[in-house]
Amino acid sequence: MCKVINKSMESELIEKALQLYKKGEITLWRAAELSGISLSCMMDEAHRRKIPYQYSRDDLLQDIDTLKRT
Repeated sequence: MCKVINKSMESELIEKALQLYKKGEITLWRAAELSGISLSCMMDEAHRRKIPYQYSRDDLLQDIDTLKRT
């Protein structure tokens, strides 16, 4: 019974986190953290629900800068 309740709660957390992500209020990384799942699982979940990945030009430039520093 606890697993069923936990699955239901997990599903609801994922749904709420993805709604915030879809609105642009949080990152996909934060959505994963709030849901208690890995980023790759959250990416899979967003893809399954046909939620487009939000990645701006600024995000790309920031990632490039980070890579240059490592």
